[in-house]
Amino acid sequence: MKITTKDVPSFVQNPPPGVRVVLVYGEDSGQVQEIVKTISNNVIENTDDPFALKTINVGNADENSSSLYDEVNSQSLGFGKTVVSAKIGSEDISDELKAIIEGPIPASLLVLGGQYLPPKSPVRQFLEKSPLAAVIPCYQDTERSLLDLVRAAAREENVRVSKDAEEYLVNRLGADRLVTRQEIEKLMLFGKKAQKLSVDDARCLLEDSGAMSVDELVYAVTDGNYKKVSLYANRAAEEGVSSIVIIRAIQRHLYRLYQVSQAVQSGKDIAEAMGNLKPRVFFTFKARFQKQLGIWTPSLLERALHLLLKTEINCKTGQMPERAVFERCLFRTAQLPKRG
Repeated sequence: MKITTKDVPSFVQNPPPGVRVVLVYGEDSGQVQEIVKTISNNVIENTDDPFALKTINVGNADENSSSLYDEVNSQSLGFGKTVVSAKIGSEDISDELKAIIEGPIPASLLVLGGQYLPPKSPVRQFLEKSPLAAVIPCYQDTERSLLDLVRAAAREENVRVSKDAEEYLVNRLGADRLVTRQEIEKLMLFGKKAQKLSVDDARCLLEDSGAMSVDELVYAVTDGNYKKVSLYANRAAEEGVSSIVIIRAIQRHLYRLYQVSQAVQSGKDIAEAMGNLKPRVFFTFKARFQKQLGIWTPSLLERALHLLLKTEINCKTGQMPERAVFERCLFRTAQLPKRG
């Protein structure tokens, strides 16, 4: 069964006893890790106990998928609940999962964590249909969820975050939940002493983060700056930001350009049209955003969005080397305004 977004918090806090397998998947690897860890923490008493929590990597030469059934049916030396946490890739382990679902009640709960699985994935299809399994898709954080994360951390640490700082953070964070939480923790530690956090504080602390690399890469592509495209693409890769996350960020930026362009064509002035964007364009990028409005026509924006969508599909299907497909897309997108 598929767990809806609104039901995820209650499910991870108290997984139903009848569930044998939980699949957590998505492009946001940090959020996947966070949910897998939360489920494990709420099912077993001590996650440091190797007999209560066994972690394996499906696809590892020493830990292939055939061991999953044995792992979940191994009796613990203790008497409490146990969890087998497994990291999965694109391997088809549906037969192994079928044996776990249809066999005797397993000794352990199996929690699977992995990257994006397409709708036709045998693993995803099988588990979504089973009442004894739960499937949790992880989507990128939205503006609302990011703001909630920042405000919750601020309340906990008694830090007053300015409105400008909140807006800045919503614009900069979100590529990966794990990175987001680390950055928020760093911000709160800084703001705790003075019990406040300004936009200048936030910008200073995030300048070297993965969030800034993605943002600069987006503007480098849409500025048509090939040198900076290469620089920030390499930096984002070093920081572990996935190709899909970057593609989605460029898509959002192009769509915002399209929104403003359409508003201007309908009679609004540029300042008003840009001011209506939610979240607003951060002040340090306003001049570049406005300049791009004169470069990117609606037809070019549509072509770029189509190219990015096609590239996202190619990256997910794995039919071609992801890195090569991704970088080719970045440079082709950057070239579009010059080619016309």
